[in-house]
Amino acid sequence: MMNIWIEGTVNDTILIKMNSADNQPILKLSGEIKERWYADYYGFQKQIIIFEPYRATKGDLKIKAKL
Repeated sequence: MMNIWIEGTVNDTILIKMNSADNQPILKLSGEIKERWYADYYGFQKQIIIFEPYRATKGDLKIKAKL
C-alpha cells in the first residue's frame, strides 16, 4: 500500500502528481486540507511524488508519504 497524507491550509490550488510533472494530478486541493490518498503498491518501480504549488502563493502544509 502507498499512502500520502496532506494537512494544512493554502490560499489557492495545489497539485500532487506521481512520477512526472507532465502527468495528470492525482490530487487537486485548496483551502483547509486534510486528505489521505492511497493506492496498491507492489514494489516493481520507484515512486516519485511531485508537489506543485500551482496557483497557491501562501500556506502551511505537512505532506507525509509511506510505502
